[in-house]
Amino acid sequence: MGKTVLVVDDHPATVALVRAALEGEGFTVLSAANGAEGLAAVEEHAPDLVILDLNMPVMGGIEALRRLRQDPKTRLLPVIIATVQMDQASQVEGWMSGAERYLEKPLRVEHLLAEVKHLLAA
Repeated sequence: MGKTVLVVDDHPATVALVRAALEGEGFTVLSAANGAEGLAAVEEHAPDLVILDLNMPVMGGIEALRRLRQDPKTRLLPVIIATVQMDQASQVEGWMSGAERYLEKPLRVEHLLAEVKHLLAA
């Protein structure tokens, strides 16, 4: 496919799972361990899509997402939130901050792949 996906998550097992699934489908996968590293990786590598955890050290996912949406260069970058926080308030905050999708952890690989392919096909 030739598309690049950035996984921003502080759990190495989640990153490894997502990396294996996406690379198996031909995607290039980059990773960052927190929102600040994620923003730097977006600036440096210009990925086609970001998968973003919410609870991370240094900078959480919502703050990183808000900063992406404030920057004209990244305001339309597709972002999937992947988190254990499935309460209504967290979901509303994710949607209002500009996420295209909000997925529950543990991730179902088939569902994640379908969402990534859908968002990158447009």
